[in-house]
Amino acid sequence: MNSDFNKNLMLTLLHSLDKRLDEPIILHICGGAACIVGHNFTRRSMDIDVLESSPVLESIHNQIKEVAKELHLEDEKWINNDSIRGDHYIPDDYLDGKCNGQTSFEEKPGFG
Repeated sequence: MNSDFNKNLMLTLLHSLDKRLDEPIILHICGGAACIVGHNFTRRSMDIDVLESSPVLESIHNQIKEVAKELHLEDEKWINNDSIRGDHYIPDDYLDGKCNGQTSFEEKPGFG
């Protein structure tokens, strides 16, 4: 997974993606990236979370991979819509209906 995305890098990534597209894209960014880019938070993020896009990210996957390669990122997940699922942040035993209050969110990636 990528790491250490600050505002400048995020804007560079988005501009690089934009240059590869034939038509404008609408991105509804959420999470840390929205705070960093939109509200000048100084923290860093591992990726750019997209709540919704038009066109959908899957349709521009090749361009996303090209940006990752050009800017030497570990993978093409630098921009993704994984946040719409949300279940990767929830303890497994909670999803199984067995959560007894003992599970810590700090154990899940992205927390702690």
